[in-house]
Amino acid sequence: MESLSLKEKLIKKSKNFSHEVYYITKELPQHEIFGIISQLRRAVISVSCNIVEGFARDNWGKSKKELLRFIEFSYGSLAEVKFLLEFCNKQYKLSKDKMIHAQKNADNLGVLLFGFIKSLRKDIRRL
Repeated sequence: MESLSLKEKLIKKSKNFSHEVYYITKELPQHEIFGIISQLRRAVISVSCNIVEGFARDNWGKSKKELLRFIEFSYGSLAEVKFLLEFCNKQYKLSKDKMIHAQKNADNLGVLLFGFIKSLRKDIRRL
């Protein structure tokens, strides 16, 4: 079986994480639908969308700096999601197993994104 490229890994992991967060938000009280739930969902979708948009622009021959900018946006959105999940967990005592799994997936995605950011920055400095 052929291994996935970094691009494919980032897209797949971010998309799966988005679905996971959407599932977790179903545990939150309905009075949070226009607050935390909405914010969490927008932030987690932003993680994937910025990855996809960054790679799409890179495919169009745009600069690596532009790709870096979108990957950094994605990393920032991931940090927002992690904060909001921790807040929700403390406020509403979410399922421990789901939270551990989500935190692990967020950390794994963060490691991939941060490594890619470092690599892009190094490539840009060489130019």
